[in-house]
Amino acid sequence: MTFQNQFWIFSIAAVGMGALAFYKPMEGFYLFWYISTTIVIEIGRVIVVALFKKREGAWIIGLAFLVFLIFFSFETLMDMGLHVPFMEMRNQYAFGPIGFSIAMSLYLSRDFARTNKRLAEQELEQKLLEAKMRANQKSLKTPVSFNSRCCRKSCRNYHISKLVYS
Repeated sequence: MTFQNQFWIFSIAAVGMGALAFYKPMEGFYLFWYISTTIVIEIGRVIVVALFKKREGAWIIGLAFLVFLIFFSFETLMDMGLHVPFMEMRNQYAFGPIGFSIAMSLYLSRDFARTNKRLAEQELEQKLLEAKMRANQKSLKTPVSFNSRCCRKSCRNYHISKLVYS
């Protein structure tokens, strides 16, 4: 299944779930639980694949998703009556998105810093290449010492180089 197909399947499910929430909010709760669990499993699968492929920064997103998943699970278990509130916190679901937001900020700042470092290195490399090119051009423009007692071949090379580089 391609990414585009998965996107449309999840989008249609989300729109259907939203319509069901307006029509029958209480009956649609279990459907919401199934669809959101399916989406969480899919996100987890994508992150695990990225970790195995050793994608840059995947571990940060993986930890963020783990924090989100822990608090999402606590809230789901509390909604089902299978878990009691931890330290009398009744709305711990907010910690999941907050942790995910903090991790995404860390990922983006790390990526921004690496991009700036790469750009600075490329700029330095470009300046070095330009300086090297200017030095080569100056060395080519300096006249070759002409010896009056030279053979025809070297004289001919001198005249050709004078025509080419002048």
